[in-house]
Amino acid sequence: MQVITINNNPELFKKACRLIFDSTVLPVRPNVDWDKWFTAISARFQNKFPTIWALLSDDGELIGTINMIEDDLGNGTTLSPWLGGFAIKPAYRGRKIGGVLIEAVKAKAKENGYSKLYLRTETTSAYYKHLGWSFVEKAIDKHGTATEVYSIEI
Repeated sequence: MQVITINNNPELFKKACRLIFDSTVLPVRPNVDWDKWFTAISARFQNKFPTIWALLSDDGELIGTINMIEDDLGNGTTLSPWLGGFAIKPAYRGRKIGGVLIEAVKAKAKENGYSKLYLRTETTSAYYKHLGWSFVEKAIDKHGTATEVYSIEI
């Protein structure tokens, strides 16, 4: 298994986006259209922010993905950067793969001069608390979805 960046690999980028969409978007916003979402997310990754998509692969198979973005709420928050797009295929959960991906993003954030990383979650707060993340606030994203914001020192 290895963690690689996939910003410039359209085929893997689209597969990673599909995994994120199915795992994290549809459960909280079931009426979102895949094509519209993918177009919007693709444009988002063209900005100047040092965004990294990390892919964990095993014999070339996409098994998990994660990214670092400027603002995961889309509401102009001053909190930055954010861990987002975190998804692991169900067959690979429980193997500490998520921790490997989170560490990759933490390292990239630190490399870029950040001392804190943020994330949002609607369903997995216990997981992040277990990993040492601290609750920051309840928030509403640009789509009106209620979420919780967590942070961790890096």
